[in-house]
Amino acid sequence: MDLFSNNAETVLASALTSDSGDSGYGTIVTTGAGLDGFANPSGTRSLRATITDATMPGQWECVTIRQIDGVNLIVDRGVELPWDAGGPMAWPAGAKVSVRVTAGMLEAFVQMQPNGFFGPALSGADRYAALGYPALKSAWPQMLAAPTLNWHRAGNGMSIVGGSMFVDLGTPPAWAAGNILHGDVVVPAVADGCQYWACTNQAGAVYAGTAPDFQGAGTHVPLDPANPPLGYWVPVPMPVNLLVRLEGVRIVVEEVGFIASVVTATAPPTVSIGSNLGSSDPRPTRFANAVALSQITGGGESHRIPIAVGGQLSNALTFRVDTPAAGGQFAGRFYWRGFYVE
Repeated sequence: MDLFSNNAETVLASALTSDSGDSGYGTIVTTGAGLDGFANPSGTRSLRATITDATMPGQWECVTIRQIDGVNLIVDRGVELPWDAGGPMAWPAGAKVSVRVTAGMLEAFVQMQPNGFFGPALSGADRYAALGYPALKSAWPQMLAAPTLNWHRAGNGMSIVGGSMFVDLGTPPAWAAGNILHGDVVVPAVADGCQYWACTNQAGAVYAGTAPDFQGAGTHVPLDPANPPLGYWVPVPMPVNLLVRLEGVRIVVEEVGFIASVVTATAPPTVSIGSNLGSSDPRPTRFANAVALSQITGGGESHRIPIAVGGQLSNALTFRVDTPAAGGQFAGRFYWRGFYVE
């Protein structure tokens, strides 16, 4: 793990050879000036530094400082170099050793490129749980000083929304060559007990022209065997009966429902939504019992079911279709809204 220091710099007390056979290789002898500004590396925590000299314009060498021993820096040489350098370089006495952020360090940072499908997300939480979702804090605000209250955010959390995988609660179409959108649902020409949803992670359509080798439950397969990077078909056993586990946290459920993407059915499905408190206490109809999704008449619509029941917090939710939609597709995702509790 990298350490960081502000405006930390020292100089070489003696020349530094590029010869790996020299006994000084891997040890930088400094004058000691400025070393008090260097973070102290130890174990797996290291400090990146750059060697430069005014007599060698355009040349530089990045090293990783593993240990500071008096005026000596124990380093890994040549960690980053100019493109035309063949290895560690020779440096004269007086060359500067500066602690800087380097290109190699920046390349190691997590980055995100918004592409219309995934993008930046903002959160007002100061503490996280459940893969980044904010949770109600277990810490109680202390009434001693304003900074303490500010730090604990007065113990507040916020509601979050989650969604299931894509499913078709009606009659999914058979696979056919053509354009595929993320979330499309199909069935194989030869039934295998599953429907398959397309995971492309692309905002637009991708073209798949070769029939997939569907494998049944438990195995996702390429959208197009001739072009695997396009994405995958993910199997969902039929009839749809999903179990969504919320690892490591519990949730107070405020609302559940279904968000439709494609609807051609003439009659809506009925569904049940519940919780699974353990093998000895399943409650598949706790939040919705054979509810017809009648608020949905087309794609891009939702059916909302506000929840008033309390009781035991949930760490697993269940979604099942009781009666499939009639006359066509009814594709989309189940969703839930609530707040996590640490």
